[in-house]
Amino acid sequence: MKGKALFIVGMCAIVALLGLAFAGCGGGNDTSNGTATQSDDASAAYQFPNEDLIGYPLYGENVDKSSVKTNKEESDGEVAEVTLEYKTSDSYDAVLAFYEQEVGVPTQTSELAGGYSRAMYDMDEGGYHTVIVITQIKDATAIAVMREKTL
Repeated sequence: MKGKALFIVGMCAIVALLGLAFAGCGGGNDTSNGTATQSDDASAAYQFPNEDLIGYPLYGENVDKSSVKTNKEESDGEVAEVTLEYKTSDSYDAVLAFYEQEVGVPTQTSELAGGYSRAMYDMDEGGYHTVIVITQIKDATAIAVMREKTL
């Protein structure tokens, strides 16, 4: 239980930083720490995990390819943890409607400063703990997903 609480606190911290970063950024080319983003070359590929790796459907419409950041950690040949952060130009309501249809009612919703909204899904299923956070930001929606194998 303590590990789950730390996981949720860590995910909330990531989402808070993600919201701050997306609020004033125009993308980037950081490729450190296992992160892959699109370069200035329009033909460069970006990394977007397979839905099977995440375990849930991923909203994939109008994704800002330069915002996609992923990380996958393996242990003993198995995926132990996957994280994905990205933004879409689609509205918060459109993204939330997609997840409500595909996953169900969010575990938690909250209103943020400036009239923005956030929804979070916190799920344990099939030996994995998954958190999906949808955050309304200026002119876009930020999505963060973290899935880790439970012990």
